[in-house]
Amino acid sequence: HTGYLVSYLPLDNKIPFCEWFAIPYYLWEPYLFFTGFYLFYTHEENFKDFMRFLGWSFFAAVIIYAIFPNGQNLRPTSLAHDKFCVDIVKWTYATDANTNGCPRLHVLGTMTAVIALWRIRSPEHMGWQAVSITLAVFICLSTVFIKQHSILDVFTAVALSVLFYFIIYHWR
Repeated sequence: HTGYLVSYLPLDNKIPFCEWFAIPYYLWEPYLFFTGFYLFYTHEENFKDFMRFLGWSFFAAVIIYAIFPNGQNLRPTSLAHDKFCVDIVKWTYATDANTNGCPRLHVLGTMTAVIALWRIRSPEHMGWQAVSITLAVFICLSTVFIKQHSILDVFTAVALSVLFYFIIYHWR
């Protein structure tokens, strides 16, 4: 590695590579899109908060990347077996650098969506909220199981999400 702070915790060594997590990794964009689409058409105020949260937390992450360029060195050196999900991971490695992932945007965006959906207080949404949380957990886990990011990237994104939760929802 050169030119960046290494994002790493010893826990990273205990997390196995699992190519099947490529699927939830790529569900992130549709998850954000459909959350935004749903909120835009059904809960205008939640949509506005969702967009503020997303915009400000992503902006903060980019500032952190500019001040503390970071990256990880966790990718497997070879992915010998050919499977559909392994091909997706190989494509990910080829197209998405292993730098500037701490805090992880996948986790920031996912936390933003979960919080926005959770704030809808009605019994008929409880089932969808449970599905949303389950998907969110898999999306966040996917970043470390495909070795695209360190668990440190996840932890820092969760911490930043907590900060922006209070800023967006409680300190206005």
